[in-house]
Amino acid sequence: MKTNKFFIALALFAIVFSACKKEEYPNDQDNNNTEKELKFTLEVIDNTGTGTLGLGYNCQILTDAEGTLHTVYTDRDNFTVKYAYKTSGGTWTISDIASNASGSLSTLTIDNAGNLHVVYETGSPENKLFHAIKTAGGSTWTINPFGLTGYYLASTDTYMNMVCDSNNGLHLVAKNSGGDNYLLYFYKPESGSWTMEIMDNRQGCGEQPSIAIKDNVIHVAYGDDGTNGKLFYATKTVGSDTWSKESVTSSTAIYYTSIAINSLNEIRIVYRDYAGGYKCAIKSSGSWSTELIDETYGVTPGLDSDQDNIFYSSYSYDGGTGLKLAYKTSESSWTKLMLDDTDGFNYVQYTDLFCSSNGHTYIVYQVANGGSGRNLLKLADVYWE
Repeated sequence: MKTNKFFIALALFAIVFSACKKEEYPNDQDNNNTEKELKFTLEVIDNTGTGTLGLGYNCQILTDAEGTLHTVYTDRDNFTVKYAYKTSGGTWTISDIASNASGSLSTLTIDNAGNLHVVYETGSPENKLFHAIKTAGGSTWTINPFGLTGYYLASTDTYMNMVCDSNNGLHLVAKNSGGDNYLLYFYKPESGSWTMEIMDNRQGCGEQPSIAIKDNVIHVAYGDDGTNGKLFYATKTVGSDTWSKESVTSSTAIYYTSIAINSLNEIRIVYRDYAGGYKCAIKSSGSWSTELIDETYGVTPGLDSDQDNIFYSSYSYDGGTGLKLAYKTSESSWTKLMLDDTDGFNYVQYTDLFCSSNGHTYIVYQVANGGSGRNLLKLADVYWE
């Protein structure tokens, strides 16, 4: 079925705050850029939240080949999955993808033709998944049900993430909830239907899974609620039936994973270690090591690598009191800075990060307002100049 979009131009909300911080450019191979300044701007994307459950849940962001920003998020107060886009130099335009989604799960990817794909779940009592597609340059979303049974995605207890392969196949990971906690993997070829498999059936596995793809190899990271106390990593080649799984590190419990691979095939996984700290796992020469990013616990992270192979990670700082950014190369240590200090009264709950080919790193994040109860969706635009 199709749903028409009612666009709302939000020029009046595009109040931009800018700042800069003089940093030595972290990957200055020619020694030409040492005086570059790290700059960032902050702006509101959507402030139309009407209640306390949350506008901006599970927000995700990407850019297309033309540099247009696209973000998808849910509004749990009004049972909608929302979509916003902004062209270069333009203002944000917002619409509803679906108005029957009482859950909070949504995820976004783009295929090789520039078509946008969104998967969302309807929440209790159905907890069913739907696939929405908007063709490149189009203005409407085509929505189809997955047509699968045998899973239960509790909207307040899981995350899901999706990527697209070189043949426009879609790959999605999510945690099954409702008493049987394990990791699920969904796959849809370009011209086929969705299928589902239990990727890891160990009780407690699948906490906040993340997924990346490079050279048609799928990489998945996922945590554990304490039953096994491990960070897990799994791979398989597109078209293969077998996953290769390994344990990365152990702790009392591990949550909030995000995985990225740069052009040098360096793999990084950021995660919250329940025993203490926001950490990064690094795979080198076939073995894993870990390093501390921040002593406070970082949650709801985003992770990506830019064209200069610098890794950037966004995260909610110290229980949500602000939005922080950390970045590093393979040779440097992590540099951290506060982008948006929300003073503890307003707090950051969800973040996502995307490194665009235009040299900008974009972070979308939810700010929950403890005073008015009306949440905001905001954007941080980070760049070197």
